[in-house]
Amino acid sequence: MSSFLDSVGYFLAAMLIAAYPAAILYWLLIHPFARFWRRRGPLVTYLVVSVVCLALVYWILTWRETLLAERWPFSWPLAVAGVVLYAVAIWLEIQCRRYLKFRILAGAPEIGSDPGKVLDQGIYGRLRHPRYLSVILGTLGWALVLNYPALWVVTVAMIPGLYLVILFEERELRQRFGADYEAYMRAVPRRLVPRF
Repeated sequence: MSSFLDSVGYFLAAMLIAAYPAAILYWLLIHPFARFWRRRGPLVTYLVVSVVCLALVYWILTWRETLLAERWPFSWPLAVAGVVLYAVAIWLEIQCRRYLKFRILAGAPEIGSDPGKVLDQGIYGRLRHPRYLSVILGTLGWALVLNYPALWVVTVAMIPGLYLVILFEERELRQRFGADYEAYMRAVPRRLVPRF
């Protein structure tokens, strides 16, 4: 049983260390260049960006044995804390998904002809970027449970990476929605820490 759990943990760690950098790269390719991609259209955008991100995933996975060669010992207190953080991340994700449909998650408003609307309802009325907070908490939860140094590095590096994505996203949203998004930023001043 322990061997099976170790294999599952290794698989999850490999997927996480490959997927999270690729996801951040995806948004760093979309948000700063939204006008450029909008002129190219969704098909070209998704094709180019997906190929680049999949190449990164492939490259990272080719290094998985080296990256995941070391694993720190399992710790019940860390694992319990990780499960709690992951549960909070899931709750946040559920709150986000009430307003974020797949087309928004994929970046369709950034690159398509329908700009969408400012999300200011529900969790978005308390926090501007709850989805990114969910990703941070979920990744931290997995790092605590799996305890691979490489996953810890990805977790720590992801925080400034996501903050950069947030800055580019907010710039793009201000360009797309103008005064409406400026008013939303004033009404919901917090990016990642909710107001209670």
